[in-house]
Amino acid sequence: MKKKSKFFVLPIVFVIFVLDQFAKSYAGKFFSVTCNKGIAFGVKFADPFDIVLPAIFTLIIFYFVVRESRVVNIISMSMIVGGGVSNLADRVIGGCVRDFIPFGSFSTFNVADFAITLGVVLFLINIGGRGTRKSL
Repeated sequence: MKKKSKFFVLPIVFVIFVLDQFAKSYAGKFFSVTCNKGIAFGVKFADPFDIVLPAIFTLIIFYFVVRESRVVNIISMSMIVGGGVSNLADRVIGGCVRDFIPFGSFSTFNVADFAITLGVVLFLINIGGRGTRKSL
């Protein structure tokens, strides 16, 4: 990744982290907040894997984002990292991820989960060389 692009990743990660933590702080006033001790979709792993696996996954994505040159992939992977870091902070500090946005009968989400999901969707749409190869 070009030097200019490094400055592009961190603001995205930071904004998602701040928005998610802010939303989680005030969610209890408007929504029912659940404590998700599982990883994705409530799937539970034994300690310490509930922290180690998301941390490893987030680091792997970050490794790839710093090597990426496609702008859309940089943005999408930065969204995944930002959401992952925010949920990981919840898990480390509070022992669980705070979810508060009901998604039908399927699950309960938070802002970080939506950022991760949108990042994955953008990435999948862009893979296969359909995106421009421009660097920032």
